[in-house]
Amino acid sequence: PADSVAGSVGRVLVPVFEPIGIDDWRATTSLIPAFLAREIVLSSMGTIYMATEELPEEEKFEPASAFVEQIEGFANALLDAFASLLTLSIATFQVEEEEEKGLRDLIREDFTPASALSFMVFILIYTSCLGTYAVMMKEIGKLRATLFLGYSFLAAWITSFLIYRVMTLF
Repeated sequence: PADSVAGSVGRVLVPVFEPIGIDDWRATTSLIPAFLAREIVLSSMGTIYMATEELPEEEKFEPASAFVEQIEGFANALLDAFASLLTLSIATFQVEEEEEKGLRDLIREDFTPASALSFMVFILIYTSCLGTYAVMMKEIGKLRATLFLGYSFLAAWITSFLIYRVMTLF
């Protein structure tokens, strides 16, 4: 993903967003597909962040050990099923902790509270929707719609800048 066209564009956009606390190419890259619809920001961040996470090396598949593992899993499931008949706890609702990092953990590594709030405010204020832009072009004309798009970007950037700077004082 870092070497893709979207990743390259995201890295080019980083200097624009650095003053508002967004200094990671993955966050700026997630704004590109968000122009189609604002709600895509989170899913594109999830895709980009998870794709750039280092994957563990795959183990060589051995049919015999996989078969034994399946039999052990089946036996444990049967024991849990019979045990749940005799106890009040339900094993289905017991969640085992996973070792892998989720999106929240990956994003937490790259965002401070100030930069996260700044990013959210930017997304909320900026008119980042192609559908809205298309309707505005039809209703008020292409020039005014484009000017409003620039205005909303500037208003979002300035507001995010002020929020980020004030929060970094404390």
